[in-house]
Amino acid sequence: MHLPFTETQFLDNFGAFNAALWPVLGALWVASLVLAAQLMSGRPRSAAIGLLLMAHWLWAAGAYHAAFFARINPAAWLFAALFTARRRAGRAGARCRSTEPAPDTPRRRG
Repeated sequence: MHLPFTETQFLDNFGAFNAALWPVLGALWVASLVLAAQLMSGRPRSAAIGLLLMAHWLWAAGAYHAAFFARINPAAWLFAALFTARRRAGRAGARCRSTEPAPDTPRRRG
């Protein structure tokens, strides 16, 4: 399979992305770690988790695929559209789900 970019271009693209947007990337990591800790402690905030997941999908679509990856790969626009569509599907699915655990799911105490 022939890719429209070299390995060096690909790695340089990641480097440019990280160098330009590291504060936002750091904030997304911190927010993800905080919500993961809440989930592990049995105090999940489902609305916050859903919002963060949507933010990650949109970030990948816009900040990475459209703004950076498209510089070396024309198909990145399709990836950006698919990531945006996935975010929309996740949002619609989140409205349909119950926040109560399934009847056979043990509840955590504490």
